[in-house]
Formats: sequence, C-alpha cells, structure tokens
Amino acid sequence: MDEHLDERWSSDLPRGENSTDPTKPGVEPGPIIVPPPETPPEEPPPPLEPEPPWPPFPGVIPETFPHPEPTPGAPQPIHEPVPFEIPGPRPQPIHSPVT
Repeated sequence: MDEHLDERWSSDLPRGENSTDPTKPGVEPGPIIVPPPETPPEEPPPPLEPEPPWPPFPGVIPETFPHPEPTPGAPQPIHEPVPFEIPGPRPQPIHSPVT
C-alpha cells in the first residue's frame, strides 16, 4: 500500500492544469503582469463651506431657546434636594447593638 501512495504523490508524475509549477509538463506559462506606473497624487479638494444654521425644531419657540437670562430682582425658584423616605415603619435591628 505504501508503494501505491508513493506513486500517487511522486513528483515525477505530470501535474494537472491547476498547477502553478512551470517546470512540470502540461503547464503553460501565463503572461507577466506589470503593475501600472504610480500616478502623482491629486490636488486636495477645496475646503468645505460652513453649513447654514438649522431651522428651529417644531414646537420650540426661538425666543425661549436657549432660556432667557433671569430678570434681576425677580424671585428665583429654589431647588433643594428632597429627602427620600420609605413610607411605613422603620425596620428594627435583629440583634441588640454591641456595647
């Protein structure tokens, strides 16, 4: 059986049409492909013009966007943090505190 494998894979046998080895029979050398010469780089494109401003979104009143400055002397809203509390009885510790 080893002799049969040796004959199948022998390098003396002719190669198929898909072979790229030009020294084996049955293979015709293909054309030599020469890459085209490099072209000089093109000039950079001109700078882009700035885009015009977008129109206001629907429902937005242009006079109030962005928010107007507060009027001096007018009362201002006070934003204080609201404490978060869970309603109901407070849970008691399971064990007595260590003293």
